[in-house]
Amino acid sequence: MSRLAKKPIHIDPSLTMHIGEDAVSFKGPLGELTLRLLSGISLRKEGEMLWVDYKGDERRTAPNQGTMWSLLKNAAIGVSS
Repeated sequence: MSRLAKKPIHIDPSLTMHIGEDAVSFKGPLGELTLRLLSGISLRKEGEMLWVDYKGDERRTAPNQGTMWSLLKNAAIGVSS
């Protein structure tokens, strides 16, 4: 399990986020970004926090959890500041 992915991603209140089955989109004051989720990765939103989890076989999906966390955090920062 990734050390980074143990932490939630803070979602700015000015940001609109839509979580689909295989993609997540961010819309903010600086534009809009859509990211496809890697296989085996699931997201859950609790208030202003976004958590990145993996499901299934740990050997295949656990390494992608940290990568997806970084991509999502950078997308959220990119459209909001």
